[in-house]
Amino acid sequence: GQSLVGSSALIERVDMLAPRKPYDAPNWLPSDRPIKLGELMPANKLNVSGYDPGDITVPLNLPPDLFSWREDGVPLNLKYRYTPQERSNNSSIMVSLNDTLIKAEPLPSIDNLSNSILARLTGGNDTVSREAHVYLPLNSVALQSRLQLRYMFDYLKQGECGDIIIDNMRGSIDPESTLDFSGYDHFMAMPNLGVFKDSGFPFTRLADLSQTAVVLADQPSTEDVSAYLNVLGRFGESTGYPATGVTVMQAAQIASAADKDILVMSSGPDQPLLNLWANRLPTSGNGQQQGFELSDLAFRL
Repeated sequence: GQSLVGSSALIERVDMLAPRKPYDAPNWLPSDRPIKLGELMPANKLNVSGYDPGDITVPLNLPPDLFSWREDGVPLNLKYRYTPQERSNNSSIMVSLNDTLIKAEPLPSIDNLSNSILARLTGGNDTVSREAHVYLPLNSVALQSRLQLRYMFDYLKQGECGDIIIDNMRGSIDPESTLDFSGYDHFMAMPNLGVFKDSGFPFTRLADLSQTAVVLADQPSTEDVSAYLNVLGRFGESTGYPATGVTVMQAAQIASAADKDILVMSSGPDQPLLNLWANRLPTSGNGQQQGFELSDLAFRL
């Protein structure tokens, strides 16, 4: 006979994981409080230098069902520092969302700054701090989006033989700058295969899938099990959390899942629920003859 060899360990206690709250997936931006930009990327990535230093790109993974109708946009409280130039110029910091310019905020030169601000440019500190309030529109924004912040320092010509560039311009975004999604409701018409494909929603509303029951065939094939594991892996990629609370069952146990979201998986005619619910499904047919129905909502409005 065969036996196992190797080190062993005694598990004396198992600490149960705390239940998840709706929309608290680690990979999703929180929608119940303001979030600091310093929570989304390291502080050293928020600093740049040079006349054209390129974008500071902040990744934004949005909850799938933020309802943005009649909203002004997501408030961005942007705190930043920069090196002021000696005289009037066209320098600015540009705020973009997914390569679309939202606002360009001027960077005043020394001759346009107040004496109280100029008094701070001592002791080796050659940057000034400012603050801007910007609204980011969410209409038609992808779930995986990018906030782009770009310093554009204007090059000032000094005259003939004097145009030697001293590349000493600096800019930094304060990690305490915030985005606030808490004013948005969660609402979305379902079903929506687009958000299911992109983020596993609505099953991923609870990141541990504790509200989800997966119904497999009584005798699942290798392909069924493979599809099940791939789907859960995709869900975890979206949420950043493993499916520790998912319930897996067969069709005969469906009554026990009355309070759960149900995900039925099958690669053939061996799933009893598909036959039981045939009259309520938008698909029909068998074998080579397959069809589906479209909603008539557009004709009833």
